[in-house]
Amino acid sequence: MNSRRFHTKTRTGCTQCKQRRTKCDETKPNCTKCVRRNETCSYQSSSLTIIPHSFDLDTPPEKFASAPLPERTLTINSKIQEKIRESMREPPVDTQVSMAARYSLQNDPNDTLRLLHHYAISSCISISDSEGVLPMWRDVIPAMAFEKGNEYLLSILLAVTALHLALLQPNEEHTKAAVHHYTLALEQVQPHLTEISKANISPLFTFACLIPLYSFGIHETSLSTAPILPQTTELFTLIQGITAIVVTGYQWLNSGPLSFYTLPEVTDPSAPLPPALEASLALLSQRKPSTPPASVEEYSKALALLRHTFLLHQDSPNMKVAILPLPILVATGFVEKLKDSEPLALSILAHYAVILYRLRHHIWLRGWGKEIIDAVAELLGGSEEWRECMVWPQEQIEEREEGEEGGDC
Repeated sequence: MNSRRFHTKTRTGCTQCKQRRTKCDETKPNCTKCVRRNETCSYQSSSLTIIPHSFDLDTPPEKFASAPLPERTLTINSKIQEKIRESMREPPVDTQVSMAARYSLQNDPNDTLRLLHHYAISSCISISDSEGVLPMWRDVIPAMAFEKGNEYLLSILLAVTALHLALLQPNEEHTKAAVHHYTLALEQVQPHLTEISKANISPLFTFACLIPLYSFGIHETSLSTAPILPQTTELFTLIQGITAIVVTGYQWLNSGPLSFYTLPEVTDPSAPLPPALEASLALLSQRKPSTPPASVEEYSKALALLRHTFLLHQDSPNMKVAILPLPILVATGFVEKLKDSEPLALSILAHYAVILYRLRHHIWLRGWGKEIIDAVAELLGGSEEWRECMVWPQEQIEEREEGEEGGDC
């Protein structure tokens, strides 16, 4: 007797779920799985929502973002849909450089306006992972930054934008502006960190997300002089500040304007990874200490998060936010092990750096992956036991560099 279980198929699911061969819940304008994966759902591009301009300009941005507004839907053809999507994608680097040249800072009273304009037309796109979250970075967060009491958020937005200009158009004026606004932001935020509340949880969370972005980007400027591994442990410490804010104000954050902007989820936690990577992760797992219990737990958690990171990258190879769960959620003790240059901690870091290397086409992540892997390989090169753990990360760099030289990107 045939015991196969059958399920009802649907042919009206979104394109993304069809490509992943997963069941779509058909929620519109974005299905639940696309929201969780931080992807643009094909439902979103099937119509254009027109919001009338008869709304109250005094409405706070968080209410404007969530309140139901009268609307009408206009069906548009595929060519117009594609034009809209193109306007929301990150332009090629040469286009960004050309745009940056038009808004170079001049050290005059108009520099703030130049930065705000550059943020609106370029920087916000470079920060966003998908078209679905671009409106948040382009519209909701700047409006939040202009609210009274959120000066620190405006300062960090200006710092990130000036740094974006510095990465596109290396210029002492751009770097100086980035450092000035970053230093000011750190001073302005201090009083708020001891008084986290429902009123400030959203701007503080956004601030905490932008700090590591700035730290990633500053690495490619002339101001970056420290060795790569100390920079990495400092970056992990900064990123863990996000955890403290989220833990303190999770309930408020979950009911605020940024409630949908959470860490991405893996489509299938039990999905296999490529065989060579599975073998390398198994090798790392074999190197775990058996005592003390605290170290066993810290390494087990780090290895689980490493696997989670590779699954996220496997689901969405271009997603920058995939690099955040490990440094945010890893135990503080693991970061201390990195600082102490423990071989297993460094080997885990080198595997994590493969994701950074694969995302090196993003302007904020250039340079990190290869430099980390090379630095760890140099430190562990004297030990045959740990050299074995570095084979896979080093192969990933060598294979891709050879491919690029041959024109196969």
